[in-house]
Amino acid sequence: MSLLQALRYFATEAVASMIGNWRASLLAVVTCALSLYVGAFFFLLSANLSRQTDSWQGSLKLSVYLDSDAAPAAVEHIKAALSQPPWIEETQSVSQAEAQLRFDDAFPQVAEALGEDSRIALPASVEGTIVPSAIDEAAWNEWVLRLRALDGVSSVDDDRNWIREVQRFSSWIRGAGLALSFALLVAAAFTIAAVVRLTAYQYLDEISVLRLVGATEFYVRGPFVMEGLVQGLLGGASAIGGLWLTFALATAEAGSSLWMTVVFDRFLAVSSQVAIVLIGATAGLLGSILSIRREALVESS
Repeated sequence: MSLLQALRYFATEAVASMIGNWRASLLAVVTCALSLYVGAFFFLLSANLSRQTDSWQGSLKLSVYLDSDAAPAAVEHIKAALSQPPWIEETQSVSQAEAQLRFDDAFPQVAEALGEDSRIALPASVEGTIVPSAIDEAAWNEWVLRLRALDGVSSVDDDRNWIREVQRFSSWIRGAGLALSFALLVAAAFTIAAVVRLTAYQYLDEISVLRLVGATEFYVRGPFVMEGLVQGLLGGASAIGGLWLTFALATAEAGSSLWMTVVFDRFLAVSSQVAIVLIGATAGLLGSILSIRREALVESS
């Protein structure tokens, strides 16, 4: 029997066994799919957040908010101080009316809920575009302290602060997803192992006959290993399908939500999808091999 014929036989027997024990096989596939879905979901969020923060890096700003009674001379002094260091590329003034328009564009639902009468007057500001590569942190910190001490300055806001928070949150999401997915994937591998072991018990007589007529261990164990592999592949494919459905529903409902638009900006790359399916196949393969190796009745049949 050639290798191709053997693989065809293994696949046929594995599918027949899964159909005959569909409840147990379904449990194994669902467990594997759930574990991979959790990891893929967290990875999707993290990847989109990282991609968005990378794009934001090119438009970082330092905003110096002005007191409502800031004198024109003080404002000009603030503009001069803001444009001096090499890490500020250009500056611009933002009036209260412009600040309000920006707020309405960024948060239309909040602006609509507040209405014209309940709006809080936003302060005018002077903004500077940050050049991250030119920043010396020690000099930067001292310079920001001097800005805060200038007359007419209400507060100073550095976009890099919230970018760091987003990056930290993205790393936390990735780590939590990997840890949770690994734990669930181990559970999935053991579930697949238990299902394959159950199948092995049901075929003890056939295994004994095969060994009596001289069948090799490769031929005897092949269908069980293939069963675990197929269950893992189905689990991985189901995880991708479930994640795509989640992505489609989320993007349809995102609307004007900035957060939803960011975290569901793009779906996983094809290479990532293939990797997830292969991880599921590997888990199923390892689970089935572990099951057969630890199955004493199969060894002694």
